Parts: sequence; C-alpha cells; structure tokens
Amino acid sequence: MSDNTAQAADAADSINDAELDQKSSFFAKGKLKSRPVVVDDTTYLVRELTAAELDRFQTEVTLFARAGVPARNVRSLLVRLGTIDSDGNHLFDDEDIDALAEMPGSFIDLFFEPISAMSGISDDPLTDLDISKN
Repeated sequence: MSDNTAQAADAADSINDAELDQKSSFFAKGKLKSRPVVVDDTTYLVRELTAAELDRFQTEVTLFARAGVPARNVRSLLVRLGTIDSDGNHLFDDEDIDALAEMPGSFIDLFFEPISAMSGISDDPLTDLDISKN
C-alpha cells in the first residue's frame, strides 16, 4: 500500500470513528424524561412520548380535525402512551383507551398534564397542529 493510500485509509478511519462518537453521543443524550405521579398512596410513572408515539398522537388528532369532528379520547390516548410501569413498559394497551376515557377527567389530568408538558404538547393539542398547511 502506498503512503498516500495508507494516509487516506487512516483519514477515513478517523472520520468513521468521529461519526460513531457523534452518533453515540446523539443517542446517549436522547433519553426519555420521566417523573412519578403520586395519587393517594400509589406512585405511578409517566414519561414523555417517543418520536413515534408523538407522531401517532398528532396524526390521530389531525385526522379528527380534518374530518371536522371533535377529537375522541385525546387525553386517554396520551395517558395510554405516556404511562409506564417500573420496567419502562406501557402500563396500558390500546384496549384500555375507552376505559381510561370513562375515568374522571380530573384524575386523568394528573397524568395528562405532565406527559403533555414533557412531550412539548400544549393544553389544547389542536393548537400544536397547523392542519391548514396539509
């Protein structure tokens, strides 16, 4: 191998190492925020939504808005997506959304508010979406 070829290979390795370091740093900084919600004597965990969960939430809200009908179970969906168990797994499944919707609004808001705040969602999720552009 010529000196030029060896130098080019070393430079490429250095760039690849730097890109791997940057990629590792990116994913290390992208940790989900979480916090406890204490109700009476029970502690629950809520966390911010992942990018995929936020996309799902915003898509569902947008579909209702475009159809001109009130969004259904918005709070319940957000609580379903952002409430976790101690292992970080979702506490609720999609099958639980209707049951969550039947809970007192004041109780659901104990979970909705921190999840929406950590996820960058306003109190009115429709204001976060500009559906006129789509």
